[in-house]
Amino acid sequence: MLVRDFIEDSLYNPSYGYFSKQATIFDWDERPVDFSVVRDSVEFDAVVTKRYAAYEAERQLWHTPTELFKPWYGEAIAQCLVSEYLLKYFPYEDFIIYEIGAGNGTLAMNILDFLHRHYPSVYDRTRYTIIEISENLVQKQRQKLRRSHPGVQVLWRLSITLHTMLFAMTLILSNRIKAM
Repeated sequence: MLVRDFIEDSLYNPSYGYFSKQATIFDWDERPVDFSVVRDSVEFDAVVTKRYAAYEAERQLWHTPTELFKPWYGEAIAQCLVSEYLLKYFPYEDFIIYEIGAGNGTLAMNILDFLHRHYPSVYDRTRYTIIEISENLVQKQRQKLRRSHPGVQVLWRLSITLHTMLFAMTLILSNRIKAM
């Protein structure tokens, strides 16, 4: 067995894989932190600890900035993306977004909510593609996004080729270096 196959099996196997059976994505239950009343990082840690305690103890939790700082993290990313789109591509091309590993679908939800509220003409031209290999997470994302954004074309791909991934990473890295 190749190392890459072992890692993929260990992480994603539906019967015993880490993400299938052991890990839970930390979710704020749709109630974001009210940062206006959080005085410092110690108080923020206390808020996070209290919310962690609400989860089952036997499952491992992991979190991302998207979940910890929703909706503001997604809105900041949306503003950056839409600014670039409006500057270079609007109104000649659709607004196309790809997200790799969308977890609970929170980032997609926050971006689409932001576009709907602040840029309705861009929202109407948005196509959002999620590349997700976990069937469980795809179902969770579909429930969340189709209920709130039925008019936006959201597509799911359960796999991508190595060539596509390398090309995507090259674009991400070259854009990051160019922006610095």
